[in-house]
Amino acid sequence: MKKIIFDKRMTETWIYPVICEERDLIKDSERWLDFLDEESSNKLPFRIFIQIPICSELCEFCPYYKEAMCDFSEDKLDKFVNSIIEELEYFSEKKYFQERKVSTICIGGGDPSSLPIKYWNKIFKSISNLFDLSELCGISMEGTVKNLLKPEYIDGLIENKVDRISFGIQTFDSKLKKTMNISVRNEEIYDLVERLKNSPITDYSFDMMYNMPNQSKELLFEDLNTAIKLKPQYIDIHGMDIYPDTSFFKKIYEGNYEIKPSRAREIEMYSQVSQFFENTEYSQVSSNLYSLKNEPFIGYKRYLRGYPMLGIGPSARSYVEKHSFRNANQIDQYINMIGITKNAVEYGHVSSDEDDDLRKMVFFPSMTWIDKSEIIGGENVEKTIKNLLECEYVRWEGSKLKLTNTGKIFAGNISRLFYSKEQKERDFINLLNMIRSQKTSNVKGEESE
Repeated sequence: MKKIIFDKRMTETWIYPVICEERDLIKDSERWLDFLDEESSNKLPFRIFIQIPICSELCEFCPYYKEAMCDFSEDKLDKFVNSIIEELEYFSEKKYFQERKVSTICIGGGDPSSLPIKYWNKIFKSISNLFDLSELCGISMEGTVKNLLKPEYIDGLIENKVDRISFGIQTFDSKLKKTMNISVRNEEIYDLVERLKNSPITDYSFDMMYNMPNQSKELLFEDLNTAIKLKPQYIDIHGMDIYPDTSFFKKIYEGNYEIKPSRAREIEMYSQVSQFFENTEYSQVSSNLYSLKNEPFIGYKRYLRGYPMLGIGPSARSYVEKHSFRNANQIDQYINMIGITKNAVEYGHVSSDEDDDLRKMVFFPSMTWIDKSEIIGGENVEKTIKNLLECEYVRWEGSKLKLTNTGKIFAGNISRLFYSKEQKERDFINLLNMIRSQKTSNVKGEESE
């Protein structure tokens, strides 16, 4: 096998197998989901993930589908939340979920905290009535500092047994905030941290970034230093990706910034982050997550270890019994589909036995290690591991195969080495379609100007 040399850092893989819109459109979702009423020998508990693609403020660097809260009337919010509950009811009636217990509940966005707390009271009450929560290990919710500071919001989450919160900080530097149009003030961050420290929710996580425009290594060091002084349980720090079809992309390439994000700077700054945390109380528990607890949140860990996941809400993804499926993206379309069939599944793919087995190999670099007992057989896997060992991207520590410091930089690259031939092809088709859509949107933009 050819020697492995990585020169550019690829983003980590969090989804496998790959859904390909060109191939995976579902015409009859109710019939396609019939497998959920069949017998299954696998009784693993499952994760509920609720996707809320609504934001109070729209970040100009974010490429994901979302809608502005200011565009929602109370009537539309009512319809949206009722649709979430109807979807939960639909899946709760399936034999697969009636025979299993919920392991964790995770709520992401967008910004779930943009929803008034009264709506979360309804959603959590429905989950409690519909599913077996007797072995629930935790409820995690994303939010924004400004919304979480609203009167009685934290108290409302506590009443609903939310025990982990993550919120975006990105940077503490006022100039960088202005550059990125980030409105949250440091005083608000400190206020929220103080409230959480004095509440039952002591498990909170900062979302931060490096490789930002005009972010020097000195500024990154100051950001990290400020963060650890506040002692969050987790610091989740990602390199900034630049996506076409965002206003941020246009600013970058119009020369608005003295220091531009780049792949080379991302590698340098990733190494800087890793070296910084080596001299702190924090342990690296995934390729981009540092923790005082020496392990990631259980929902995150179980998902990467192959536990089933049920996605609820617009654009939510699920993986159950080799079936990978995704809901409709747009909120209006989601509401309409729920009104007709009680589910909003738009795309789906049934994995081969090979791809189902390969999930652990694809995800292990994101966790940074895998136990020898979990490594699957096969000539390609064996050759890949042998090559990674020879190139010193991984090493054995007892029964665990672990990424080296260099390997952690290229966790996303290593994941892709384990893709099956079919999944590589699907990933390539998705990339081509994304490039085509970007070229089309650029042409339209030039015409409109």
